[in-house]
Amino acid sequence: MIRKVVFGIIWWCMALNLGYLFIASIFSTSCLGSVENMFAADAGTLLVNSEHTFYIRDHWWGHLIVFVVFTAIVSLYHKAFGITGREKKHNRDTKQSALVLSIAFVLMLLIITLCDFYPKTDQKHIMELAGEFLHHNYSSLNAGEYLDKFPQQYGILFFYMALSRIFGCNNYIAFEIVNAVLIALTYWVFSGTASKLIPDLPAINTAIWSIIFIPYLFYSLLIYGTVVGLFLSCCSIALICRYVENNHLVFLIASALFIAIAVVLKSNYSIFFIAEAIYLLFLPRSSKKIVHGISWCACTILVLVSITAGIHQYIKVVNDGILPSGVPKVAWIAMGLQDGKNAPGWYNGFNTAVYENSNYDTGVAEEASRKSIQKSLRNFSINKTDFITFMAKKIQSQWNNPTFQVLWELEGEAGHMDWLVTGRGRFFFTEYCNFILSFVYGFALYYWLTETKTKNWSEILCPLFFLGGFTFHLFWEAQCLYAMPYMIMLLPMSGKGIQRYSQKLTQRRNYLHMGTICVTVAMVVLISYTKPFQKIFARNDDDHLFNTYSQNIVNSDKMCFPQSVRNSK
Repeated sequence: MIRKVVFGIIWWCMALNLGYLFIASIFSTSCLGSVENMFAADAGTLLVNSEHTFYIRDHWWGHLIVFVVFTAIVSLYHKAFGITGREKKHNRDTKQSALVLSIAFVLMLLIITLCDFYPKTDQKHIMELAGEFLHHNYSSLNAGEYLDKFPQQYGILFFYMALSRIFGCNNYIAFEIVNAVLIALTYWVFSGTASKLIPDLPAINTAIWSIIFIPYLFYSLLIYGTVVGLFLSCCSIALICRYVENNHLVFLIASALFIAIAVVLKSNYSIFFIAEAIYLLFLPRSSKKIVHGISWCACTILVLVSITAGIHQYIKVVNDGILPSGVPKVAWIAMGLQDGKNAPGWYNGFNTAVYENSNYDTGVAEEASRKSIQKSLRNFSINKTDFITFMAKKIQSQWNNPTFQVLWELEGEAGHMDWLVTGRGRFFFTEYCNFILSFVYGFALYYWLTETKTKNWSEILCPLFFLGGFTFHLFWEAQCLYAMPYMIMLLPMSGKGIQRYSQKLTQRRNYLHMGTICVTVAMVVLISYTKPFQKIFARNDDDHLFNTYSQNIVNSDKMCFPQSVRNSK
């Protein structure tokens, strides 16, 4: 009974969440621009300084046309080859997945070779500090230095220290190739696991997204904890599925080990740990399985605490017995409720500033951060409209940016791919990603509304990951880069939605089903021009500002965004 209630809550939350993101992706989009001292041609005043997220109205009919054409092609493919579910042999599915992932790996090698991207910001710090530690230089632990401020980076620092011993210090090309291998393996593990979580979903339906959902391929260039953490989390999920299948406790213990290491490398993967705990604790079970679920949680926490304690002991040894406390976690929540220089809730320097202004005293900084949170919440409670606008813009800046920040990250460092990052190739790439993002949300929503009526508990795990990440980043510091791991969790749902939709298109007497879709689309289009809809879904805050920015790009023989979007009103 409790499990049914939990499923019902998750079902409604996921339906509303996907519904909002899908509609928002159809009627608006966001673009992260990097500009210096941009002046309005007519006013001569400074409009944008350095970085800014533009919110622009999108053409819904363009998405609709591509949506219909795309699904028609998929429908014909399914009809021609008869790939409709698990009735196809496992060996054939495995070989197809391996071929697709090999292509994805080659594409990543091509990206790495052409970009020759040297890490910057946090990634640069982590890579270079790994080399410094290997050469017994621990100055970054001094008060006010990088590792003193951000001790949560210890885990990923040790990971790159290990890689540096193998490939050499600051060997960013080798580290990026390791990322490419891990991304390919992530898709391999997750595609097979998703076919167990979602009934009648061939592994190829998830694997094919590895070459369709291109933004994640560019994450091979990001030397950080995101890629390796997601790989370990997917291994943990796969091992949990093996445990559910055969009830062998060894798989559960191995799963706990993988997810604990993922959390050590990047603390955001604690969201995956919580989701897996919910999944295990509410499994259809005997009393023995209840004990196993509780034991898994205890084992994960034990491994996590043990590894963390070992790392902290090492830091104390090399830092004269001092263990930096760093910027308090609550400072990121405080910053996530403030206006940022890119968009609401994005980085604005508050977390480091409050720590520095507190004379590097974590307790004082924590108290100041709590006061900032109270002030933000008080302002939101007084100005409800401002709160709605803030959250709408924060959500869309993270989850409705088609390229998920990868082009912006590469600006100025793209090497032979500069034509794609800042040249006219950016037009085609962003246009492509804009449509693909709508496909991911739309087909995931379609699957969720039409295929989960049987309340199969295994289908709840991917939505748990996504909802956990979405909810967490409502309050935490925002970035598109943070959203990517949870987007990967939607891909098997989208694959199942495409499979289901293509099957429906080939069935006879599906007039009621298709009619319902058409009526729903017509109703949404009719209300899309109302003010409440535009405030919540179809943000268009930067029409004049973006036109000025786009004109500057065009004048310099560069293009930032699709012409259709730039001309929209």
